[in-house]
Amino acid sequence: ALSFEYIPAALDVALACVDRLQALGDYRYNHAPGETHRLRASQWLTPEEISQFLRQRTLQDGSGDIYARRV
Repeated sequence: ALSFEYIPAALDVALACVDRLQALGDYRYNHAPGETHRLRASQWLTPEEISQFLRQRTLQDGSGDIYARRV
């Protein structure tokens, strides 16, 4: 398992991280806003779902963390 931060001004970097992880293996994802370290999704998300979540972020949403686990 691992985590990386997403920042609304640089979401392309977070999306590239998802792409790279998928190239390395099959991963599922969850997210935590800000510094809460509390997972928000009730179930682990597919690469497509976490990418959609990231694309929907706005500058007002703030940053957070993406958690990835290999399945």
